[in-house]
Amino acid sequence: MKWTMRLMVAALLVSLPATVLLSAANSGKLKVITPGMLLNLTVSGQKVAIPANKEASLPPGEYKTKGIELYAREADRRGKIVLWKITSSGSFGKLETIQIAEGQTTEVEGGEPITVKVPCGLQMQKATKFVYVGLAYIGKSDEWYSPIVYKGSSRVPAPQLQISDESGKVLHTASFEYG
Repeated sequence: MKWTMRLMVAALLVSLPATVLLSAANSGKLKVITPGMLLNLTVSGQKVAIPANKEASLPPGEYKTKGIELYAREADRRGKIVLWKITSSGSFGKLETIQIAEGQTTEVEGGEPITVKVPCGLQMQKATKFVYVGLAYIGKSDEWYSPIVYKGSSRVPAPQLQISDESGKVLHTASFEYG
């Protein structure tokens, strides 16, 4: 019983600074309006996660985004809900810096539509030329997401790539490589 009480008090003390911080008297509000988005900010040295459709009270000022997670739900063949996830650890585009003004609500959005870009280029290694083909997922606010996609707790296999000529003849097939 004593250990349970101590753990409960310790848990309250650990969560207290974030609670006090998010309920400051002179504050503005931040609202993430993108469904399934979790925005991570650093507020007074602490990481604070702001989920979609929840207003967070924050002291007025400028905040830097530290990470973004996008979630989507889908029913599998048996009707079981599966959670999909992609993340961004930078570049955050228009979400890089967020301004909070006293007495006002700042709304942020990102995510869909996601644009898939395939940057290409030539690389030289010793006397050999290589064609570099990249993969980038870019959200509505120009935020870049990792091409690593999770379905549930499993990483989805890397996408496939086909290089074709003008007539549609496949010249080469490959897989993207993570890392």
